[in-house]
Amino acid sequence: MLLMQNTEGYEGRAVLREYDLGFVDQMMTITAAGMAISYALYTVAERTVTVFGTENLIFTTVFVLFGIFRYLYIVRIRKTDDNPTHLLATDVPMLLNIAAWFLVCVIIIYFDELKVWF
Repeated sequence: MLLMQNTEGYEGRAVLREYDLGFVDQMMTITAAGMAISYALYTVAERTVTVFGTENLIFTTVFVLFGIFRYLYIVRIRKTDDNPTHLLATDVPMLLNIAAWFLVCVIIIYFDELKVWF
């Protein structure tokens, strides 16, 4: 509801009427950038490399970036008032992205013979 410009007749929490749409948009952008950077740093952190036994998890960052971009697209471009969690759970490109991310992670972590590809 917050991402909709017209809040007339909105009977939800009163505090939500005080949010500025531009500010929320900026916060989403900053948060998205922070998530992408955090994930990339996590994949190359010494502890992560030690636990998973590979430095190649950095290659999964592309899936995380796509997921973030897809989420921003769904929320900003589609401008729907539906539940974002429901939208993501029913969005075919997002579901395919999650499956691809999981598959690549499993291949990188568990299949030693395939590690020569990376």
